[in-house]
Amino acid sequence: MYKRFVCLILISHLSVSFSAQNLMRMIDDKQYHAQVKLVDEFRARFNGDEQRIDIIREDSTRMVQLLLLCNGERYMSDTQFQDRYNNLMASITTDNIRLSYSDSMWYATAVCDATIEGKDTQITLYLSVESRKEDMYKWVISEVDGDIFDLGGYEKNNDIFLMPNQHEQNFMALARNISEMNKYATLFSKGSYELNRLTVFNTLVYYRLLQIKTVNKLTFTFLQVPGYMFSIEYFVRDSLNCGWLINEVKEMSDTEKYDILNKIH
Repeated sequence: MYKRFVCLILISHLSVSFSAQNLMRMIDDKQYHAQVKLVDEFRARFNGDEQRIDIIREDSTRMVQLLLLCNGERYMSDTQFQDRYNNLMASITTDNIRLSYSDSMWYATAVCDATIEGKDTQITLYLSVESRKEDMYKWVISEVDGDIFDLGGYEKNNDIFLMPNQHEQNFMALARNISEMNKYATLFSKGSYELNRLTVFNTLVYYRLLQIKTVNKLTFTFLQVPGYMFSIEYFVRDSLNCGWLINEVKEMSDTEKYDILNKIH
């Protein structure tokens, strides 16, 4: 009788455990399917080509799908963001805006921890999609930001230049000026010289002076919606509202968009 009692308790325990495991698996599956795991998946849901399978099809309007692509925590806590996001959704649905991978109206921003000659620094890389050949593309670094690239920004001194008679001295001061006055490097160039930060970046990388340790923040910015820009970030949390979600919305004119794209491209 005792053995039978123990056996019944064991079977009951295993049954409860099995049910709990099944429940957790169902919760995990639901969260997995709700999560926006890839940027391509974000684009497909944004365009209405894919839908969240946990939403009843009759309720799955494009407005609902767009709302599910928003960072819900910010939407519920920030009324200004909520108003902008509602206007953004209205513009998207009214103009039937779609996103395309090959579109030049989007770009990535990667904030990186790096080292310059062994010293820690932080840099920002802007990346855009570039065509390789027919129906083939690649990501390219279009622009960079960071103090280490602003060579003309350290010091200004109108007294630093090569004297007019240097040609008569075989430019003997050239070596000393370059080695001892490196912070004034751009002042020895012609007046029409324009500093190109991307060239500085490539030079530092080429000579192994600059090393990127990690990308600590990545965002993707989209400019396709008339009058607006929005950007997405990746959120890791125990929620159905996770993955790549819209976390920033700003009103933006065509002129402002042009200035951004002109810098990026």
